[in-house]
Amino acid sequence: MLRYQQHILEAIKSKIASIPLLAESKDMQDLLNSATLVKKHYLHCGFDILEASSRAMAAGSVIRRHAWLREQPLPEPVKAKLLDVPLHKDNLFGSKAEEFLRR
Repeated sequence: MLRYQQHILEAIKSKIASIPLLAESKDMQDLLNSATLVKKHYLHCGFDILEASSRAMAAGSVIRRHAWLREQPLPEPVKAKLLDVPLHKDNLFGSKAEEFLRR
């Protein structure tokens, strides 16, 4: 979508540049500047959505850990240390937790 908007904006700018009366118009320049700002806003919104979704996924993993650990018969210090183990893509805790539990 953003590429399409960029393409349209560039096409409009080139057409306006070919018409001297429009190219010199302050109102037309203000309109083009506003369109550029809207395009930048869309780009920032996309980055914000990616950041928010990745934070939500990380929070979901931590919540799953808390829920699982709450039901386990482990001492509280062990549970606290397990919560600090790095996340792993394949399972809830990963190999670092296995090493910790072997100790």
